[in-house]
Amino acid sequence: MDPRGGPAGSPPAARAPAPPDTPPIRLDAGIVAHNEERSVGIAIDSLRAQALPANVAWGTIWVVASGCTDRTEAIVAERSARDPRVRLLAQPVRRGKAAALKEVFRRARGEGLVLLNADARAAPDAVAELLARARGLAPPYAVMARPTPPAAPPNDRTAAVLRLLWELHHEFHLEIVGRPGPTHLADELLLLSLAGLPPMEEGVINDGAYLAARLADRGGQSAYADRARVAIEVPRSFRAHLEQRRRILAGHRQVGALAGRPPATLPGLALREPRRAISILRRARAASGASWATTAELFLCEAVAYGLSQWDRVPPRRSHALWRAIATGSLDEAPPGTPLPPARSAPADAAVDARIANLVGVAERFGTAVDLETLPALLPPHVAWDADRLRGYLTGRPDLGRIEEGRFVGVGRPAPSVEDRRDRGRAYLAAAQRFAERDLGPVRRWLGCVAVTGSTAYGEPAAGDDLDLFVVTRPGAVWLFLAYAYLEVRLRYRPDPAAGRPPPCFNFVVDAPGAIRELRRPRGFLVARDALTARPLVGADYYKSLLREGAWMERVLPRLYAQERGETPLPPPAPVGWAWRLANAALFLPMAAFLQARGLRGNARFPADAKPDLAFRTVTGPGRLSFLSSRYESIGELLARPSAARPASDAGAVGATTAPRVAR
Repeated sequence: MDPRGGPAGSPPAARAPAPPDTPPIRLDAGIVAHNEERSVGIAIDSLRAQALPANVAWGTIWVVASGCTDRTEAIVAERSARDPRVRLLAQPVRRGKAAALKEVFRRARGEGLVLLNADARAAPDAVAELLARARGLAPPYAVMARPTPPAAPPNDRTAAVLRLLWELHHEFHLEIVGRPGPTHLADELLLLSLAGLPPMEEGVINDGAYLAARLADRGGQSAYADRARVAIEVPRSFRAHLEQRRRILAGHRQVGALAGRPPATLPGLALREPRRAISILRRARAASGASWATTAELFLCEAVAYGLSQWDRVPPRRSHALWRAIATGSLDEAPPGTPLPPARSAPADAAVDARIANLVGVAERFGTAVDLETLPALLPPHVAWDADRLRGYLTGRPDLGRIEEGRFVGVGRPAPSVEDRRDRGRAYLAAAQRFAERDLGPVRRWLGCVAVTGSTAYGEPAAGDDLDLFVVTRPGAVWLFLAYAYLEVRLRYRPDPAAGRPPPCFNFVVDAPGAIRELRRPRGFLVARDALTARPLVGADYYKSLLREGAWMERVLPRLYAQERGETPLPPPAPVGWAWRLANAALFLPMAAFLQARGLRGNARFPADAKPDLAFRTVTGPGRLSFLSSRYESIGELLARPSAARPASDAGAVGATTAPRVAR
């Protein structure tokens, strides 16, 4: 650190004289990066070299490297070695920008927080301009900078459209930010007051627009410092531009659902005050030199992007919480051959670390922790440890988490209280057994097996969880069974959690040949774990013999597979009689239509943009019914992410934790 307060080696910065006896103001900063090896160093350096006022100093520059598979972490570590204010938060499993920002919000200290995109570069005086604009604003507040796209050849059609877009962006924010009515903030470079900072919900797509809405809820203020410039990257093709706008428009709709108020947009302003909107367009066209053809092209792209964002609401709904990065090469880091400091020392067993860390991350999403007694059977195939050996290993790995009362808890997370969930799990399992024996008794002859899956099978359902059931029927009986089961649930069982009757959910019903096909097809760690931890209620021997068909599970979870599979095969159930098969065929179309409509109605109750984890797909066929939730699929993707450090033979190793590791 040089005596002027800047990092060693940073360019000299002009500073305004500080009033006497003025206490120093601390600013923290946050950068979120996913595979940004070309630009993350430039983003960090642009903050380190800021010409801050004399009474303002950087505290910590937090850099979240989220799910990175390139040199991003190494580049941040190199900056951290040179400047201890730069801190790396390694988040090997990518869960979206909002989840990464939550880690920054949780750690930030001081009076303010500056957020900079990893593919952007703040002008040398940008933060000082943000602070100047914030002068006189009472917390909570947010001040946005002006994004400036890179220069481009005048004959580039995409560049011409984007020049007009960003001039519209500038003129629009001059009109609406800080004034009464709907508001909006751009997130490329933001200054936030830490006092009264609204929490960030995981899954948010447009963090700037979301923060603007939440600040308005709290009576906070937004401001636009148009003299604070931040250089940004922009798409270099119309297709990339459409995808970016598609995501942003979906994010606007999401903000309206989450915050109860839509963000300000130019089309919305045009509907309310067409003269102001036309004036904005006129000024933007003059500043960008755009022709009417370019203007029409921009509006056509916007209409197509809007249509695509609406299409994303049709089940199976598309979540935009994660997105593909765009690149123009306008902000490039040093070439790949640039020397970097040595990598951090490798863990004792990277595959074990990856498996444990991902299991901890998944448990955290459900408000639980990982039980040490069951964990050895879930380790990668090359590891044969008992609970004591595993406990000793984890004791020496505080970077992964800590052991509390026989459970492994992620870094920085409070130990969850699960005793009530265990009591609920026992009650749910008893209710499931009664349901199978009493309510399904009349149709037992149609069934091969019934098993409990999901949170009840794991033993810790949350309040309000369904009772998930996996059912295998005899050939020709799937829709007979479902017709009876839904009528039985509605007329006699009548779900009432308070009375010990949790709502049953037949999330996978399939005939015997279909079950064999499903189990023979390799599906990854999550499916293997669910199949091997299911709790059979009816046909336990048949279910265990059915597991023999999933020989691929032995490569993923060999110890658990050896415990659960049957020793001898059993003959498959015989088809039901021809009269029953005709009745089953007649029931298929009306029942399938009813369940599809019910699924659409269910999804409409929790829009995927606001609660993406709750959305689900209804899959029907002559021999099957399944409900595939977005949460289940996203967790499957998380657990299936391969660890770069895993042994080649470990087909079941998974990526690392969602809880960041903090490094200097």
